[in-house]
Amino acid sequence: MELSKEKLLFKSPKEVIKTIKNAGGYSFLAHPSAYENGEITELMELSAFLHI
Repeated sequence: MELSKEKLLFKSPKEVIKTIKNAGGYSFLAHPSAYENGEITELMELSAFLHI
């Protein structure tokens, strides 16, 4: 099986949320990652999305 050499490029959540707000929309963080590199994501890190 040959693997694709294409890469997916995603904007940061901060940039996406600002773009949505600038367009007059609302963003919802529906299911944040509970784990990052095998560790539980800190509440402080998740709450940072509230201030974007």
